Amino acid sequence: QQHAPTRPEIVPTMADTAPTTPQYAPTTPSTLPAQVLPRGTLAKVRHDILAVMRDHRHDDGSYAPLLIRFAWHCCGTYDAERRTGGPNGGTMWFAAEQSDPENAGLGKARDLLAPIHAKHAAAGLTTSD
Repeated sequence: QQHAPTRPEIVPTMADTAPTTPQYAPTTPSTLPAQVLPRGTLAKVRHDILAVMRDHRHDDGSYAPLLIRFAWHCCGTYDAERRTGGPNGGTMWFAAEQSDPENAGLGKARDLLAPIHAKHAAAGLTTSD
């Protein structure tokens, strides 16, 4: 059984591929190198997520339920038998997952998170994170 890193500055990552690539190689946690993000990066990412999460123009004033659903669906791609998918592969960013009817409506979550990823990509943040 894989366990999450105990130090918050260490996150599993992989080389980014264009988010809408229809074919991708499944990955397992054992094939993903651990990358140390510069100290304070995750705090900045959390701050940026909180900044877009609260929006009085959306539904009840918060994108939190949508982002939770997105995270849930990211984890739901994990296949325990084959040890593939899941959040380590960032598969929700690929066309194969985007076109799945069960993931309908999650494009808005990707749209909210894409600028945050772009802002922190130079520090090593990936769509898998």
